[in-house]
Amino acid sequence: MKTLSCLVMAILPVLAISDVPLAAADPPASPEAEVSLRDRLVTGLRAVRPEDVAFCERVATATQTGRLPVKLVDGTYFWAIGRGGDYPLPSFAKALDLQCRRLGLALP
Repeated sequence: MKTLSCLVMAILPVLAISDVPLAAADPPASPEAEVSLRDRLVTGLRAVRPEDVAFCERVATATQTGRLPVKLVDGTYFWAIGRGGDYPLPSFAKALDLQCRRLGLALP
């Protein structure tokens, strides 16, 4: 029983870190509303750090302006999510960079 209480005492400080502000996607205005690409990237790729959220925003903006093909971003996104893991953003960023280089596009 002593080891259980020690384990709980060791885990409690880790659980208390929930005060860290996390990047959150804006909820859609209605159930029929489509989720924006920026919100899908931030939520699906689990972007937490400000620089990760900024990267997702740059990718979404480049896609909306036509600098990046939607099909490329969507394919890379679903590939990274499908790989599993707790934090798919690094896989997405690396794969998107490789795809952009292969196609001669500038990654935002």
